[in-house]
Amino acid sequence: MHFEGISSYDGPQRSPGEAVQALEEAIQVMRLIWDSQGNGRPVSFAGRFYRLAEAQPGPRPPHPIGIWLGALKPRMLRLVGRLADGWSVSLSYVLPEQISGMQQLIDEAAAEANREPGSIRRNYNLGGMILSASQSNLRARRPGILFGLPTVWVETLVRFYTELGMDTFNFWPVAGIEQEQIRLFAEEVVPAAREQIVSTLGSSSN
Repeated sequence: MHFEGISSYDGPQRSPGEAVQALEEAIQVMRLIWDSQGNGRPVSFAGRFYRLAEAQPGPRPPHPIGIWLGALKPRMLRLVGRLADGWSVSLSYVLPEQISGMQQLIDEAAAEANREPGSIRRNYNLGGMILSASQSNLRARRPGILFGLPTVWVETLVRFYTELGMDTFNFWPVAGIEQEQIRLFAEEVVPAAREQIVSTLGSSSN
């Protein structure tokens, strides 16, 4: 969390531990309001950081709203397991070899909260460039940025899904023509990765 940025907008100055506890309360408040909408009854909540006193919920959202957390530290990861709908991290901050240990903390916290760990979505933000054959000699300048041909991207997504348990991917082009990069990801990488994943899962169940 960017505590200095929060305080510069006259937000509360909290310690890291207080910020996690306040976030947990905020999630509980949002759930309480969303679950109560439409029944006409006011809601109350008494927490350390947030309080509702016979508050009247607004209109019911037209569809369920998922709460996703970008968690890196153990306490936040356990919060994901207890309360969140999804977990989102970036390859530039969390390398593949770090994922398994973080996933374990989420799964353990979910099980302790009597939640099904598999119900929590797992997103990996992938920054990089999908290369053409003439660009195959290009390399990323730092770890956590993926440069490669479409086949490399497909293999990477399949590996991240099958080996790391990441089920959702956001692509962030860092070079090249952005529109063309997005087209390549949507039209070439994603369909091929889905096909391989389905094939892999099908063969493993036989």
